[in-house]
Amino acid sequence: MSLEDKCGTAFRNKDHEEAVRLLPLVKEVKEPNEIKIAGDGGNQVDVMRYLIDECHCDPMAVSGTGGTPLHVATSCGSSAAVGYLLSTGKCDPLAKDNEGRTPFKLAKERGHTDTLSVLKKF
Repeated sequence: MSLEDKCGTAFRNKDHEEAVRLLPLVKEVKEPNEIKIAGDGGNQVDVMRYLIDECHCDPMAVSGTGGTPLHVATSCGSSAAVGYLLSTGKCDPLAKDNEGRTPFKLAKERGHTDTLSVLKKF
């Protein structure tokens, strides 16, 4: 298994410690999946920061469903990840996925009040 695959597996298994260990060794980061997975429920801001700042991953990369990393972090209620993504100035909090949902709408639908508070600041 390649380093890229091992790193992807670590993200999917929410083994963020292993993912952070492997990231500097990975030659090609397969965005946007890694950024999205980093924001998936774990508030893994350190991983997201590394992917965006060091690996130059696009925080506005869009998946097949039209969602961005901000959509994923918001859906999971990852307030720290949402705050970090918005602080980069590279994320559009009004971006809509293929179903027309903005990150704000997703947070509201899922009852993530802390995440809503973060979104309202931006």
